[in-house]
Amino acid sequence: MANRILKITLIQGYAINQKRLQQKQQEVEFLKTGLRIVSRDIKIRQMNRNKKYSSVCKGLALLDDYDHEALRPKRVNTKETIYPTF
Repeated sequence: MANRILKITLIQGYAINQKRLQQKQQEVEFLKTGLRIVSRDIKIRQMNRNKKYSSVCKGLALLDDYDHEALRPKRVNTKETIYPTF
């Protein structure tokens, strides 16, 4: 057994420890899975953050249009407005 391994090592110029290689491959797969989970979590958090800011951005755009007298009614409301009385 040892002679065979020595012969292969001398012919190829290197030796591979299959058990250690398999262990390292499992560790790499474990890390890849962890990175996928973290990446997905980052994307979800970024999407939620964008949702929060989108309403603020819409409000700021509306105020900017008002300041520049550029408001255009998108929909006309025909319902009568009822104001509270004091």
